[in-house]
Amino acid sequence: MHEGYVRTLTFQDVGALVASLKDCAQQKDVCKGSRLHVDILARGLLKKNMFIGSTLIHMYAVCGAFQKAQQVLDELQSKSSVPWNALIAGFSQQGYGSEALYLFQKMKDDNVTPDAITYACILKACGSMSALNQAKEVHDEIVRQGLLANNVILANALVDIYVKCGVLALAKQVLDELPVRSVVSWTTLIAGYSQHGKDEDALLCFDQLQQDGLSPNIVTYTCTLKACSNIGAIDKGMELHSEISRLQLLEQSCALGTTLVAMYAKSGTLTMAQGVFDEIPYCDEVCWTALIAAYTDHGHCSKALQIFSQMCAEGFSLNAVTLTCALKACGDMRSENIGQFVHAMIIREDFLEGDGVLGNSLLDMYVKCGYIKKAEGIFEELPSHDMASWTTLVTGYSHHGHDEKSLLLFRRMKSDGFCLDAKGLVCMLQACGNEVDVKIGEEIHAEIIKGGLVFIDDAVGVALLNMYVKCGALPKAQQVFQELRFRDVVSWNALITGYCKHGYAKRAISCLELMEAEGHSPDEVTILCALQACGSIGAIENGKHIQTMIADEGLHEMNLALGNASLDMYMKCGELPKAQEFFDGLPFQDVVTWNTLLLGYCQNGFAEEVLNSLCLMERGGLFPDRTTFSCILKACGSLRDIEKGKKIHIEVARQGLLLNDVVLGNVLVDMYAKCGELQYAHQVFNELPVKDKMGWTSLIAGHCECGANKEALQCFQQMKHKGFPPDAVTFACVLKACGNMGAVEAGTDLHMEIANSGLLEIDNMVGCALLNMYIKCGSLEMAEHVFENLPSHNVVLWTSLVAGYARSGQHDTVFTLLNRMMKEGVEPNMVTYTVVLTACSVFGLMEEGHQYFESIEATSDHYMCMVNLFGRSGNLEKAMEVIDKLPLSHNLMAWSILLNACQKTGNIELGRLAFWPRSGVG
Repeated sequence: MHEGYVRTLTFQDVGALVASLKDCAQQKDVCKGSRLHVDILARGLLKKNMFIGSTLIHMYAVCGAFQKAQQVLDELQSKSSVPWNALIAGFSQQGYGSEALYLFQKMKDDNVTPDAITYACILKACGSMSALNQAKEVHDEIVRQGLLANNVILANALVDIYVKCGVLALAKQVLDELPVRSVVSWTTLIAGYSQHGKDEDALLCFDQLQQDGLSPNIVTYTCTLKACSNIGAIDKGMELHSEISRLQLLEQSCALGTTLVAMYAKSGTLTMAQGVFDEIPYCDEVCWTALIAAYTDHGHCSKALQIFSQMCAEGFSLNAVTLTCALKACGDMRSENIGQFVHAMIIREDFLEGDGVLGNSLLDMYVKCGYIKKAEGIFEELPSHDMASWTTLVTGYSHHGHDEKSLLLFRRMKSDGFCLDAKGLVCMLQACGNEVDVKIGEEIHAEIIKGGLVFIDDAVGVALLNMYVKCGALPKAQQVFQELRFRDVVSWNALITGYCKHGYAKRAISCLELMEAEGHSPDEVTILCALQACGSIGAIENGKHIQTMIADEGLHEMNLALGNASLDMYMKCGELPKAQEFFDGLPFQDVVTWNTLLLGYCQNGFAEEVLNSLCLMERGGLFPDRTTFSCILKACGSLRDIEKGKKIHIEVARQGLLLNDVVLGNVLVDMYAKCGELQYAHQVFNELPVKDKMGWTSLIAGHCECGANKEALQCFQQMKHKGFPPDAVTFACVLKACGNMGAVEAGTDLHMEIANSGLLEIDNMVGCALLNMYIKCGSLEMAEHVFENLPSHNVVLWTSLVAGYARSGQHDTVFTLLNRMMKEGVEPNMVTYTVVLTACSVFGLMEEGHQYFESIEATSDHYMCMVNLFGRSGNLEKAMEVIDKLPLSHNLMAWSILLNACQKTGNIELGRLAFWPRSGVG
């Protein structure tokens, strides 16, 4: 029955069966195909019709049922290249390149000759595997068989495989050797050149295509426009745009329009991009996204979000790329409200699952908007964390001032096996510097060395330098500086600023000299630091050199900050006439300039000049600020000018400055205390909204200076009772009060308190105050005990001890201490020699006093001591010689000292001469 059925099978029946199998392949309906297979077997058609067998193999291969397809092939009685091609094509199309190559070899082993279709399929398989060597072997076979002469499909397949393997020269060679070239082969080569970064070659290929008389198709134009976009060939792109518009291709392809939009967007020609978008009759979501990305990338975030809203309103589907662009625009605009709307859309469409880029964009948006806690919540909800998400959150915390949190997250990130890139490491180094966390900074430094980043990224090196500078690790900073590949002004400034900030002014100045020697010109930052360094150590010569540099560049005329810094330097170096001259020569002065002048006069003890300068400042139309008032009040205190001080107090109160400026309040307290107006001082202090240690200390010092030593001690006790711990200055004031009262017991209690605080080990000022207290109380033994237990002895401490023994009349000890002082390498200063010469006068040691006097560069005080010494010993002639060497301004005082000496020694004749010197001499 079946045989008869087969014999009577018509051509139409075979056609219908083949069509059914093809339909199964298209629908990937392997079940229906299998039923047809059973029917074909039942009819014995595989033995009679190889075409049906080939179609069956094709159906199974397309549906991925390769075992079934192989089984059908094996059952065929006669096998031409057609069924083999069906199976090889199936494996090749499904991405099973190695299986396709295996079948290709087996086909040849079965003595079946491959045809052009076989070779085309095998070349496709080689392309999926990037199997260049096998492709070359196939190429050789094709050439030997002469199949390439007039087979466009094979030519295109060869060009395609060489493009995919990146061997563009071979692809071009194949194309050049073809007798006839097609648009497809040229387009494949153009796309290959563009994909491999050879966009100029892609444009040359496009020109050659047209020279061959071929008309580019939509894909050709698309690939060529991408090449124009990559290299910014906007003129060529506009030329292509004209051709596309002439051919009305935009009406046929939205993808071509999208490529044009992207090209104009990349070049920043947003008007043209918008024009193309408006020209396209139908735009899909890809085209909308291209336009949104264009506006976002060029900073037009508001426009980008407007188009995004329009896209949503018109009902277009949103993809992850669109939403990513919208989130970037929200972040750049700090538009958290729209960002939350986009976030809601992402949640509704469940886009976050499996899309790390979108999750990171959402995270980045919240970080940029400053919603760090929200960002951290997003981070924790992400299905997985990658380098981008970690970096965004860690650096986000740092950028918003949460450096401690940033460093904690950095440690967690490291424990999860992630390492920051150079940009992230720079951010972490900044956080370490801000937190003064040199330990983590050193860990990051070790990672940088391990990764070799310090040698390839100068920003990392400078960040390391700044981190060590902020942490005060200056030797480390110097080491990093030496290892930098390129030392520019920025790196030099970092080092100079560090030395200046941490009190190494001489090193800062040396760095400036080295910087100039290496040929780098200092900028404003360098000069400001250098001027500060010069002022702090009184290096006036270096300061003058910097001034010459500034003057040569004419910077004072353009930069008031440099002018103010220069003025400050002159003041701190004690060059007051030069400072005033410099001030007068400035083209203009602001309040800061005047404050610098006032502060300089104040610090150098020229209180009257402070008040005079205030008048000139007000005449110039400038109004005093907090700093100005502070200087004026200090000057009033120094001059005991209570009336002027009260006027300033009224003005300060009128402006409400005392409500939020505790420093100004403390200066006001100090002014009243110095003027002896302790009642006012107490009143101001009690009315201050905030009280601090400095205010209490000002009050204590004021009582001490006015002789109210008991009240000073009471203030001290109240200060401690209120919870304010004393500092070195407070202790020094209270010790002075104890010394003034001879209250050795109270002083001893303070001694114990100071010892427990550890201040004696770090602050010589406290040690000196304690020493003087015991000396004033007559307890020289305790004074010497304090002295011997101090960690270091400066000239002030030595002088205090020497003066104490001098006042007690123990002249042997005075000279013993003086000799020991010099043996220990401490040079006596002018005050020390004044004490010694005074002692010689009291003890009548004329020879010793004269020797010391001759060995020093004497001041007027020393001359007065010698007048007293010679007067007490009755040596009028020598006393007169000393007086004659003094300027006239000191003459009266010298004769008064001589007269006093005569009174103490009972020398009437010498006294008569001293009282009326000229007649006596005559």
